[in-house]
Amino acid sequence: MVSSTPALGYCDPSKPLTLSLDASSKGLCAVLFQDEKPLAYASRALTPAQQHYVQIEKETSAIVSVVQTFHQFIYVRSTVVESDHKPLQYILNRSLHQAPLRLQKMIRGVSF
Repeated sequence: MVSSTPALGYCDPSKPLTLSLDASSKGLCAVLFQDEKPLAYASRALTPAQQHYVQIEKETSAIVSVVQTFHQFIYVRSTVVESDHKPLQYILNRSLHQAPLRLQKMIRGVSF
């Protein structure tokens, strides 16, 4: 997919977006897709303090960071956020006050 020319597509404002992300022990990465074609990539290293987070906190931090990074694309647009972390998917599908306090502080202000 990335080996073909051009590697990145253009954003069509009338179509929905998909934001696929993952967090590892050392960093965060994300790809913004539209019609299964990548529009943008983002990655960053975790700070030493963030490297000590449990995995669910790393995944939440990845969502918050990537939403802020791709704000200009996803603002007031239909966007699906894909994560491979099943416990986080369960927590985010419930109301915010039922999430652990530390996760509430991370996602406060970011609507899904």
